[in-house]
Amino acid sequence: MSKIKNLIIISAIALSMVGVFYAGNLSKAKIADAQNQVSSQKVISVSGEGVISVKPDIAYINLGVHVQNKDAKIAQSENTQKMNRVIAALKKQGIKDEDIQTIEYSIYPEYNYNYDKSNQPKIVGYSVRNMVRVAIRNVDKVGVIIDAVASSDANLIDSISFGISDAEKYYKEALKKSVENAKGKATSIGDSLGVKLSTPSKIIENSSPSHIVYERSYKAMDAVEHSTPVSQGQVEIRAVVTVEYNY
Repeated sequence: MSKIKNLIIISAIALSMVGVFYAGNLSKAKIADAQNQVSSQKVISVSGEGVISVKPDIAYINLGVHVQNKDAKIAQSENTQKMNRVIAALKKQGIKDEDIQTIEYSIYPEYNYNYDKSNQPKIVGYSVRNMVRVAIRNVDKVGVIIDAVASSDANLIDSISFGISDAEKYYKEALKKSVENAKGKATSIGDSLGVKLSTPSKIIENSSPSHIVYERSYKAMDAVEHSTPVSQGQVEIRAVVTVEYNY
């Protein structure tokens, strides 16, 4: 009986090994078949662009005060007084505290590089620079506000940029257009080849929304001398995608 049992056990083990070997080969065959299917698929890859034209609804201005004096404390005091008048001029034009952000405050020495016997530059005074970034939510008032701060004590107006407060909304519209644009290109290519396209196998977004649209520079003295005309015009929000179709 023991010999018969041993034979039964050996037979069962042999059968299970055959089953494992068969299942492994079957799994490999399925994988190879799937790889062959993938490698046999042909791809059409196209890029698409969508553009939305929008009127800016917000502007940003970087402005401030630069003061020089032989005494650092006096330079600081003068800068503070002038900057307070600039802030007051901004608030008089309806700008809120939350729309005024300090972006730079620096104190640094001014040197005379006409070297003496010590062969070292000599400190002849100090400069204090205070810059703020102002958000203007009524773009029609940009020119008036530039004139107002320049007429107070602002002697630095570095730049003005226009943007869209809800750029994400318009970017999504442009993104839809970019996908449709890519689809149209792929369809044209497929028709010319006489092939039928499947649903997209891959879509890559190649752009991102931006709330700053364009920028230009101003000089404070120009604003003081005459009224500052500002035209915001129309701006374009673009989206770009790459789409792949199998056929």
